[in-house]
Amino acid sequence: MMKSLYVLLLGSLIALGACQSVKINSDSIDRNSFIGERILWPDKISPQVNTVTVNIVFPPHYKILDDANPTIKLMTAEGKLIEDRLMDKIPFTFNLNKPINSAQLLAYISIYYCRDDDIAMCLKKNVLVEFNIDKHLVIHTLDINYPVKEVVD
Repeated sequence: MMKSLYVLLLGSLIALGACQSVKINSDSIDRNSFIGERILWPDKISPQVNTVTVNIVFPPHYKILDDANPTIKLMTAEGKLIEDRLMDKIPFTFNLNKPINSAQLLAYISIYYCRDDDIAMCLKKNVLVEFNIDKHLVIHTLDINYPVKEVVD
């Protein structure tokens, strides 16, 4: 019994340890040392975003780790923090109504998730979404839909 518990704990530590933390503070994201998935958003966005909606879609049999809500930080390319939110439900919507005075908006999303039948094997996913700004676009809503890929054994 003790040997199997040790292996289970060791496996969990290895799985969590494989996803290093992102060097992030309230002022900036170090994009050069970012470890995680980077996504360049295909469409340009307006510098005036009124509402942001984040929808994280999990593969079958996966779910958010209880008591570990995802987070989102919005920053300019220069490192100015625009918004920092704990997502208490998915999809998560919030009002932004702040001008984005930058050529890019960065959205850093951090997710802890598990198989719904095996909470001993939980994973952390860091996602950095990069949006290019077009100052000629009118105010609009930003919908970030992120599908978490299934982990293959």
